[in-house]
Amino acid sequence: MDVGSGWTRMGLAGQEKPSCVFPTIVGRMDLRTYDRIAGQDERVFVGHHAIDEANKRTADRELPDRRGPMPRPILLQRPLSEGVVTDWDDMEELWRFGIEDEMQLDAMEHPVLMADSTATEPSAREKATEVLMETLSTPAVHMALQPVLTLYACGPTSGLVVDIGESGTQATPIFDGFVVETGIRWVGLGGKDITRHLAALVNAKVGLLGGDDFDPDDPCDVMKLEALKAKVCFVSEDVDKDNAKMELSMSKPYTLPDGTRVTLGRERYRAAELLFDPAMSLREEESLPNTVLDSILSCDRKTWPILAQTVILTGGTTEMPGLNRRLQRELTKASRANGVRLKYTVMGPEDDHNNTVWIGGSMLVSAGALDGLWFTRAEYEEYGAGYIHSKFAA
Repeated sequence: MDVGSGWTRMGLAGQEKPSCVFPTIVGRMDLRTYDRIAGQDERVFVGHHAIDEANKRTADRELPDRRGPMPRPILLQRPLSEGVVTDWDDMEELWRFGIEDEMQLDAMEHPVLMADSTATEPSAREKATEVLMETLSTPAVHMALQPVLTLYACGPTSGLVVDIGESGTQATPIFDGFVVETGIRWVGLGGKDITRHLAALVNAKVGLLGGDDFDPDDPCDVMKLEALKAKVCFVSEDVDKDNAKMELSMSKPYTLPDGTRVTLGRERYRAAELLFDPAMSLREEESLPNTVLDSILSCDRKTWPILAQTVILTGGTTEMPGLNRRLQRELTKASRANGVRLKYTVMGPEDDHNNTVWIGGSMLVSAGALDGLWFTRAEYEEYGAGYIHSKFAA
């Protein structure tokens, strides 16, 4: 299981791709505002089902000739933020939904490998183990760090993993298979910020044409914006050169899943410029090149060349064309400005940047690399959840 702030991926070891991928969103009926109505159940909705149900109920409430009880709105929440679980009840519902509803499996029959964040506190690992063992009754658990799984999927044993996730970006140096904790760098600038910036750019254009704005806080609009970002946006390799081009030459039309037609020009590359110039949205964050360079320079000097020549990008945002080459160029410039000369090679998986962490986990288990490292039910019952730390190698 690879549960991220934006998306959740689950599947069986040995598969090339996860069996199910769905938004990390849980929806519950909003009881804070609306009284309980007799006869209505307290159903919980997960992933796309939660978004669809929320949209359906909103549409039902707005029908001018609607009859019968007023449907209660669905409160959508993300149970994970910046690698930290914010609601364990929702996380349990999400795990159960993926295993039992989406994959149609009995959790009691399958050990679980969890892709874990470097930000996870020991107490949270214990809580996750407790929920998996007590509530889902899984027979065994292991946890592996997300950047280590990314590196495993790509081949090298040493390198710098740069994960541009939904809620932020993390640079994690790994040497001989072990995370160099002193070199981990995190900035709160990720895919959702680029999506939000894209919304502002598109709304400025749509507003001139008299169209409806995109709401970056509306899950339905976010899905549209992410589709737009994936299909037409790119990272400029030379901003000055692209700015000098005629707007018409940059234009590209795209039809959203709901039939809405949008044409973008310079917005196609300006959205991702946020990674290189956070001040564009008044953010006090380090740029992507500075974050990567700071991570490398925080490690032992002898490892610098190895890390610089194996910078691995992962996360959905890294699929944007031009990012590898732009980052490589900007890193070279930033290094020279700091009096450091390093040769950089920025790479990513050949394809499927979104699923790299999950693929690494699938490969790890199917290769038998975790034999003897599983935290079994017998050990849990004898030693308790805290024993997971003796099985977890960071």
